[in-house]
Amino acid sequence: MFQTEVQHHQTGCLQQAEETYSQIIDADPRHSDALLFLGVLFHQNGNHAKAFELITKAIEINPSAAYYYNNSGTVIAEQDNIQAAEENYRKAVELMSTCVEDYSNLAK
Repeated sequence: MFQTEVQHHQTGCLQQAEETYSQIIDADPRHSDALLFLGVLFHQNGNHAKAFELITKAIEINPSAAYYYNNSGTVIAEQDNIQAAEENYRKAVELMSTCVEDYSNLAK
């Protein structure tokens, strides 16, 4: 079910993805991937505060997921907090030093 919603999200069915991510979180408030992707969806819709809140919860649950920090950095950078964004990108690189996207974001 979760993978299907990620596909919906990627293909632009954002309302359906949001509803299902929310249902997953209602059933399991510690589903870190659902929290992350719902945060990404809110970021895409311009609600950066809610995006940051959800992604921060995902990080609290799963602090070893490098891509969570990368997404957090992206949300923070959109709010012009470059120093905090850089900290998140550095954490992503620290956790997964082979991810080119993390280095690319850090270089921005």
